[in-house]
Amino acid sequence: MQIKAGVKKEIIFFAKTFRMYGVLIAMIALAALSPLMLKASEVIFKNLPEIETEINMLAGTEENITITESEFGDNDAILEMQEMISMDFAYISAISGITGNAILVLLLCMLGTAGGEQKKRSIIIPNCSGLKPVNYITSKYIVYPIFAFVSTIVVSILSYFLCKALFGASLDMAVILRYILSASLYMVFLVSLMLFMGITTGKAGLSATIIYVGATIIPSILSLFKINKYNPFALQHYFTGFADLSTKANKLELVLNVLITISLIVLFYILTVVIFNARQINNSKKIGIESV
Repeated sequence: MQIKAGVKKEIIFFAKTFRMYGVLIAMIALAALSPLMLKASEVIFKNLPEIETEINMLAGTEENITITESEFGDNDAILEMQEMISMDFAYISAISGITGNAILVLLLCMLGTAGGEQKKRSIIIPNCSGLKPVNYITSKYIVYPIFAFVSTIVVSILSYFLCKALFGASLDMAVILRYILSASLYMVFLVSLMLFMGITTGKAGLSATIIYVGATIIPSILSLFKINKYNPFALQHYFTGFADLSTKANKLELVLNVLITISLIVLFYILTVVIFNARQINNSKKIGIESV
């Protein structure tokens, strides 16, 4: 019953003041932005020869400066850029918009629940109501990771249909599932890490900053030293199109990355409960109850 009450409390907290809906709107907008921009670029590239011809016709006589190919760019370079714009690339860009940009919005909306309550000492109310620390933390690990997982799946599916409508192509179902599930699990990992760092330190803002910056630079550093395997950040390879699943060894690597990520999420939960209990937060010190 305590967990049920805690879950209800977290949902009310997350849904009020437009937090939950703001995150969903941000995820949809950022996921749709890249495909729309790529489609606009594709239209521009296709119309470049016609634009060049029209400008040269408007240039008039030979005395006027004629717009040349060099001023528009090399045709081979334009063709190469056109070939890059594909259904697969657009869908990868859409998912990257969720995992790379929308995650920041989600982390910021979690400031109040992942450390903010300790900082404001509002946790005294649940404690006085008999809410046990383990149930208090469990409810958070139910609401926010599930929200991250489900919302990423839903927005990724919507993004796929948008890309399909824009580019008139389809992707193999196995590829779609790989993109969606790896991206969703990656989002759950970052949200769980935010809960762990924010609750155990009581510094939600600093935790969100470290996580966002770390998620941006750590994969690049690991890839630079060619050690970006068997860790949650390696999941990015599976929703950015860089992973090769043609062999059993590569498929096994995907399974191991998933298992390692899930294990870390569970570890975050356990450590959060243990550290939270060990800290023994006493709100009475700041309000002078003990002197009464």
